[in-house]
Amino acid sequence: MKLLTLLKALRKEEYRDFEKFLQSPFFKASDQYLTFFRYLNKQFPTFELEREGLEFAFRSCFGAKSFTETKLYNLMSGMSKQVEQYLAIQLVLNQDERNGLSLQRYLLVKALGERNMSSYYRAAAEELVALTESLQAKSSDNYLAIYLLNRDYYFNPDTPKHLDQQPALQSATDSLIIHFCISFLRLVAEMHVRGRSIKGLPDLSRLVLDAVLAYTDHVSIRDKSPLAAIYNSLVKMYHNGVSEHGFRDIKELLVENFDQLPKQEQRLLMSHVINSGISMYASEANVNQELLSLYKLAITYNALLEGNRITHIAFFNIAATAAYCSEFDWALEFVAEYRKFLEFDKELSAVSLSKALVCYENGNLENARSFFDNVVFRTSGFEMIGRLLHLKITFDNYLKDADEFQFLSHTLSTFERYVKEKQSLTFDKKETILNFIRFVNHLTKERTSNPNLPMKAKTRLRKKLDGIPYIVSRDWLHKRIDSL
Repeated sequence: MKLLTLLKALRKEEYRDFEKFLQSPFFKASDQYLTFFRYLNKQFPTFELEREGLEFAFRSCFGAKSFTETKLYNLMSGMSKQVEQYLAIQLVLNQDERNGLSLQRYLLVKALGERNMSSYYRAAAEELVALTESLQAKSSDNYLAIYLLNRDYYFNPDTPKHLDQQPALQSATDSLIIHFCISFLRLVAEMHVRGRSIKGLPDLSRLVLDAVLAYTDHVSIRDKSPLAAIYNSLVKMYHNGVSEHGFRDIKELLVENFDQLPKQEQRLLMSHVINSGISMYASEANVNQELLSLYKLAITYNALLEGNRITHIAFFNIAATAAYCSEFDWALEFVAEYRKFLEFDKELSAVSLSKALVCYENGNLENARSFFDNVVFRTSGFEMIGRLLHLKITFDNYLKDADEFQFLSHTLSTFERYVKEKQSLTFDKKETILNFIRFVNHLTKERTSNPNLPMKAKTRLRKKLDGIPYIVSRDWLHKRIDSL
């Protein structure tokens, strides 16, 4: 129900303020709201109430005889509007001014302009424009605000329109263009990662994109807006195809300008660049050190969490990257410190899989195996990662102990069957994983037939591996050939 959903949106520390809000004679239309709210507070934080529970709450607050369906509906509808008003007012009053523009001050300037406050309005508008333009880390919304302030200032009836005396018109024009360019490039980049090829854009959109890229390529724009410069480079990299060189270039550009970016853009661009690096790692590029430095940068600038949460996939990727770089203590410290930000139903599997990988990379096979259970294999996003790691652990155990052969054979056959039956996998993805399973199976047979494989046979295996175009963990397989 709408009211209960809105009440869940309130943070615990806001409940006292909302009580004060309901007591305000300017906003409240009924004394019943405060009474009903205080009663519903007993259901914090879940507010799990069915229709019967709400009816009981109404009767408890206002008497059984006073209840009607219409009264309950009107009370809940009116109270929902009160919560909505409170949320909007809180946004205006408590907006983080580090974003550069106080919404309250902007609305005040607009109100002064609409009330013909003349010199008072101009002074307030000029001060807010100067404050916003002085920001080191300007977002596209900051440029939009500068445009709106200058536009309203210029078209105010009391503002002189002589261009040589009035720079507001040019400032409005320049700011609007930069706002559009940043916003457009951000959307194009997002479309790309969601599967919409830049080359597949409609002709008119491509014309706009070419013009935007040319505009943001100009040295004056790159100097004025590092954000525009980064999005320009990001979209070009996506258009040309992500490469190891392209990843390193965009990573350096991001790091160089990171403290000049708004927090929201830090998170978004960090995600783009990290995902590009992950795609390079999947292509066997050696970029783990660069990826780990990005993760550490995000943590340093408090740009890792989104809404005080972290996805289980990102959590695992960070721990895994640190493990690949042999920073095992750092990885375990990260797991311990950030597990509280995981979704409750993903925490156990994310922590277990992360610790398993750290132990495995550190050479502790027994501990690595101990962290596995069915929860890991059933967690969305970990089905393949978990099974691949489990197979690697099992194979390495077999290399140390031939008695592990039966368990390894069972692991290979069940994993192969699982992949073949997984309908959500594309054909290419499925073949990439199946080729890995088949090659591990081939290595197992080679080891079983000859525990001391001669160099000639290893050379043959390396050539066979290099001839497989699509296969995961190619480097891992090369190392296992060496160990046979």
